[in-house]
Parts: sequence; structure tokens; C-alpha cells
Amino acid sequence: MRHYFLLVLAGLVLGPAPSLAIDFPNIERKVAKEPKYLSTKPLYGLLVFGPKRQTSVWLVLDKSEPNSAAYDVLYFDRAGHADLTLPAHKFTVGKEDGGRLKFEVGDFTDLRTGDKHTDLSISVDKGPAPNLMVRLSWKGGKVKMAGGYPEDPGDYLKLAPKPAEAPVLWFYGDGDFRFQRWYGATLTIGAENDFKVFLGQQGIGPSSFCAMMHPFLSDEMPVLATLLYTDGEGREAKVKHELKQRC
Repeated sequence: MRHYFLLVLAGLVLGPAPSLAIDFPNIERKVAKEPKYLSTKPLYGLLVFGPKRQTSVWLVLDKSEPNSAAYDVLYFDRAGHADLTLPAHKFTVGKEDGGRLKFEVGDFTDLRTGDKHTDLSISVDKGPAPNLMVRLSWKGGKVKMAGGYPEDPGDYLKLAPKPAEAPVLWFYGDGDFRFQRWYGATLTIGAENDFKVFLGQQGIGPSSFCAMMHPFLSDEMPVLATLLYTDGEGREAKVKHELKQRC
């Protein structure tokens, strides 16, 4: 049986887009001021905001006791100054969310743009190497974003033991957008195939995709994908397809 393999998805039609290439600037991976952690292995991650990723916000997972099994303390740089020593930047677990620990950060204001993002929360597993997800309401509106998605199958975002190795999540909800495969890697010729993708922004590191959450686009908004493939004769070809279903 011959198969098509999906190589590239691109071309969301939301207006002029000179380039969808990911071109991150040199992001400084250094925390200016850090508290005294109780964990012997704090875990680091970095959020960036805006079309040019001009605002950087550090988050660090710590423990309330050196021997705690779970990371139940969060440091979040609400001011974007890489200073985690301020009392307002320390968070403890607010509640459990489906067996995961959830930190309620609340509102975050980007001091460079003045944009206020709301309902910011961070949820983590209870294990020694927890998966992590970040959620927020972009500019306090109805558009929801969630960061930390892998290509299925795979672990969700995992933080790093050193700032220099920290994964980066990019939150930007005003377009242009990228695709990431959700599931369905092989398309069979002559058969009906189910292939789903996330729509959002790609970060740096494994499982660093920030997805726009449904409902986001109306049913009338076209989403166009270009499928690049090699046919049974070894020739490269492509076909364009409109993605109509939302989920």
C-alpha cells in the first residue's frame, strides 16, 4: 500500500503575511535576581510576548520542602524584569486540576505594550519531572491560548534545570499563525483520512507550541493548508486543501 506523508502545512489566510518563518532574536537566558530555592533542582522556563517577542517573563518551579515529591511552589516574574525575589512573584498551589497542581497567577500586564492578559494559570504534574501547561486570555478577551503542546504522541512541556536550557513559549494572539500537527501522520491513498492540527505560535524546544483554543475562528474564516508529498513514482507534488472543521 502506498502512502502520502505530510511534510508541511502552511498558508493561513487572515490577511497579508510577508513571512511565516520563525525568526527569534537572541533571547537572554539569564535571571537577574533569584530567591533561595528549597529544591536542589529548580526548573526554569521562559515566556515571551508580542509580535517581536520583546517581553520576556521567567517562571521557575520550586518545592515547599527539600524532600517534597512535587513541585508545589512557583516563581513568576510579573514585572518582566527577571527579578524573582519580590514577594508578589511567589505563588503556591491554589487547587488541584484533574490530578494536577494549578497555580493561579491571574492578570499579567505587558509593561512594554500595555496589553493586559487575564486568567493566567500554570498547571503541572505531581512527579519529579512534571509536564507543564500555561493558559491565559489574550488581552483579556475571549481568545484563549494554551502553551506546552507536543506533536502527538509526546510529553507536554518540560522545564529545564538551567536557565540557559530553558524552553521558550511564545504568546501572540493577533496573527500571523503557524500550524503544528495534532495527530495523524500518515495519509493513505484512496482512503478517507483524519488529520488534525493546532493553530498558534511555535516556541523554542520540544513541546513548546502555544495553541489558539476553540472557538477562535468563525466557520466562515478560511484556513488553507498545502500538502507536500512524494507520489508512488517518487515525484514531488503538492495539493491545497481548505480545513473546514473546528474542534
